[in-house]
Amino acid sequence: MRKRLVHAGENAANSSRIYHLLYDQRSISRADIAYELRLSLPTVNQHLAALLEEGIIRKGEFRESTGGRKAQAYEFVSEFRCALGVDIWQESVELVLVDLEGCILRETTLPLLFENSARYLAGLGEAVTDFVREAEIDSARILGVGIAVQGIVAANGESILYGDAMNTAGLTRRDFEAHLPWPCTLIHNVDAAAMAESWYRDDLNNAFYLFLCEHFGAALIIDGVPYLGDNSIGSTIEHMCLIPDGQPCYCGKRGCVEAYCSEGSLLSHASENAANFFARLRDGEKKEDVIWADYLRKLALVIDNIRMVLDCPVIIGGTLAEHIQEQDICRLAENVSEFSSFQNQRHVISKGICGRNAAAKGAALHYVIRYLNTM
Repeated sequence: MRKRLVHAGENAANSSRIYHLLYDQRSISRADIAYELRLSLPTVNQHLAALLEEGIIRKGEFRESTGGRKAQAYEFVSEFRCALGVDIWQESVELVLVDLEGCILRETTLPLLFENSARYLAGLGEAVTDFVREAEIDSARILGVGIAVQGIVAANGESILYGDAMNTAGLTRRDFEAHLPWPCTLIHNVDAAAMAESWYRDDLNNAFYLFLCEHFGAALIIDGVPYLGDNSIGSTIEHMCLIPDGQPCYCGKRGCVEAYCSEGSLLSHASENAANFFARLRDGEKKEDVIWADYLRKLALVIDNIRMVLDCPVIIGGTLAEHIQEQDICRLAENVSEFSSFQNQRHVISKGICGRNAAAKGAALHYVIRYLNTM
């Protein structure tokens, strides 16, 4: 996941290798650095001194003695730089501040009704700026602001190409950046959430991520990175036809996955909010169980179609995942097996680990990853 660039020149390369070894090991002595990287002690000393002067690393505790002098340990400074993640919802905005390890320094959810207007952008900029000030973080330490949006984003993060779900189409990075003192980039919220899952899970390499919120979303993760496709619309299975001539979708077609497998479609059919629906479901209410069983079967059909093309684990994330229990995952897997043409195959389906603010975390990590790639 944490790809690293190789600096030009031996000197820069050695400095980068030492930094990333410190990043991976968290704490290590100069002798161990020299041994691990096959460098001389004078070379290690030279680069450690430069990194210490910049404040990128610091001296840690002394190691236990093995008979001689105690060895001085060195460690990277995770809080040397920070990054902001913003996830825009229809009626709120989620803000996250992370350090270079991806640890959450501060997070909050604020009520802010979205509208595609200058007034909204100004209000969002004020909210983000206040969030940083209240965190008592030096503004100069902020690498940038990753902004997760509901909409297809250009590969360069400059603009929103398609945004029918929330009327976000046409907004650009510059529109947001005009109201913030830091650089910004736009990221599709599903890709941001998938990025967060990949970062925080050591076992994740290839997977298909399903983002079950008011609107359905998906992302294909290859080698730990969301795959965008040639036109930034890779993995938009929400607009694949599930039921020919079925329910209308906001995209203008009928029978899309969105119309049957989004959280919004489930709750619309149930005519109640998520808390009430799942409370009644867990109490054994017949109506809710019938609706849930139908939903899981349709979602299972989607997963079976995915696995016919991509033989990889499936991760369930988004706000709906907050209500899903292990029994639901088992029920879903049974349905997938029923649909599958390959009965001897194991269907790996799991819940995401990043929670409701996964997209905000992933948006912030965009800048962390980019920073680490330059070190």
